[in-house]
Amino acid sequence: MQILKSLLPDKNILQLENCYIDEEKATVIVLVSSIQTSVKCPVCNSPTHKIHGQGKFIVVLVDIDTGKLIGLVKERKQNDIENVMRKWGEVVLEQIEEVSMDTEGATK
Repeated sequence: MQILKSLLPDKNILQLENCYIDEEKATVIVLVSSIQTSVKCPVCNSPTHKIHGQGKFIVVLVDIDTGKLIGLVKERKQNDIENVMRKWGEVVLEQIEEVSMDTEGATK
């Protein structure tokens, strides 16, 4: 993780949250978050605490107990998330005991 932290473009504005390595797909997914408290919106140039109007969004599905990445969904609509999860099959879905989500209102 220390090596990945050193690769961040600016440690004063980005914080490394987690890293997932999928050896089968030869993929590394790095989750970062901004540590800035306020920025100017790139669309309207107004000071804001949230980025708005960008349309850049991805749903990250994580096993709460292990922290392991289990899926990514490019859309935030409930129907799209359900379609991805249905592909896992009934055996997997029946094992889900609890669901947690950010209730900020972004999910449609």
